[in-house]
Amino acid sequence: MLISIYYEIPLFVMLVLLVYFVIKSFFTWKTMSDESFGKIFFWLIMSGIAMILFVLEHLHQDLIPYSENTTLFLHFVVSHGFLLVAVIFLAIAGNHIGNFGKNFGFK
Repeated sequence: MLISIYYEIPLFVMLVLLVYFVIKSFFTWKTMSDESFGKIFFWLIMSGIAMILFVLEHLHQDLIPYSENTTLFLHFVVSHGFLLVAVIFLAIAGNHIGNFGKNFGFK
């Protein structure tokens, strides 16, 4: 089933915002001298890239019709896999944020 391009506008907005986030974070990461912040930004960038792949796969799947079996595989395995990887990267970044806070005496 081919989906109208108007229904894809939120995904295009997500794509633009995620690309902006990754580019800004990358240049910020490259100018930082603190290694603790560098680890946090690295994993946030990796999560952003995984989210970009999630959005691109969703757009591709919605705009190009496939058989039902292929569509189910792409949606539940590939697309949800990218989302899972993004959340894992966010959890790793959260762990580094927690470690960063401990270095400054926060509990």
